[in-house]
Amino acid sequence: MKDLDCKSATIFIPNMINKLNDFNMKNVSVIFAILWIVGCSPKQCEKDNPKVVEQTLRDYYKTMSDREFEKLESLSTKDLVIYEDGLIWNNDSIAQAFNGVNKISFQLVNLDTKVDCNSARARYMTLGKFEYPDTTFHPKFTESATFIKEKGNWKIEFIHSSPME
Repeated sequence: MKDLDCKSATIFIPNMINKLNDFNMKNVSVIFAILWIVGCSPKQCEKDNPKVVEQTLRDYYKTMSDREFEKLESLSTKDLVIYEDGLIWNNDSIAQAFNGVNKISFQLVNLDTKVDCNSARARYMTLGKFEYPDTTFHPKFTESATFIKEKGNWKIEFIHSSPME
């Protein structure tokens, strides 16, 4: 194709636009509309089975029972916070609090878990047993926990715990 001068361009460009309008613009408009609808649609995600999230919670309490406090970090976010009856805990303070306990065990009951794409929440009751050298304590708590998915793994982000009477 030869170079266009101003006079030729004035004739050529409108002719090309008319041809596109007649032939392709309807097709282009339909394709654009489909791409816009698909692009603006909410993204679907695969939701994990709640049992997968619940296993993270069970592993967290089992890790405490086994006194493997260094493993708590792998089951929780770095900024985990636990609110319990007016106190604020984290993994380090939990490990320190259980120093004088001979044996620790937990049973989670009435576990109800909801899972979204990258977050989850659970509510449950915890029945504990703390054996000290001279006594045994059986605390009961109503609790809730939130989780986030980090690099494909569920981590506990927050726990709220209220003692039961």
